[in-house]
Amino acid sequence: MSNKIILEDHPVEVQSASGKINSSVIHMSGFTYKIKDIPDELILIGDVFDEKTEQTIIDLIEARDTVKVTNILNCIAKEFEESLGKKLTDRRFYKLKAGDGMNWEREDRTRMSTVVVINLGSDILMTFQKGLKKTDIMLPRRSMFLLKDPKYEYSRGIAKRAFDFFDKEKVFRKDRYSLVFKAK
Repeated sequence: MSNKIILEDHPVEVQSASGKINSSVIHMSGFTYKIKDIPDELILIGDVFDEKTEQTIIDLIEARDTVKVTNILNCIAKEFEESLGKKLTDRRFYKLKAGDGMNWEREDRTRMSTVVVINLGSDILMTFQKGLKKTDIMLPRRSMFLLKDPKYEYSRGIAKRAFDFFDKEKVFRKDRYSLVFKAK
């Protein structure tokens, strides 16, 4: 199943699911994940955009065309809201230069309990923390994660470094762009 939007005069399909599942692992975008290591509150979806769409969005962010990027965010949010059953009221985009990190972030009880992030430009390792337990999840480029955290237990962050190690593989970072949506 996919959703279609129009971006820069070409139709785009936003994929709702991707990957091959074997009883205990999932293979997605060249990475292998142990299902038991992915928190129940986290859904990871691969290849939500094709490469042309990814590059178009990156080019618009680089050109600082906030009107077009905002329109894209609004179209994507509209497509996702129906399946989520929630209004994605907070819509933003970010650029993280290669090697930079992201400070720990947690949604507070007065704000948002659902976060949707589309990762563009680079594979990157994000750490999710619940209490003392930390879980590293590789976010492939063009992937999306959905974190439903109604108890506000999770923090997430990205370490500052030039490369990540995941599944015994060294993954060099490039500039990373993210489209972020949040709902109560």
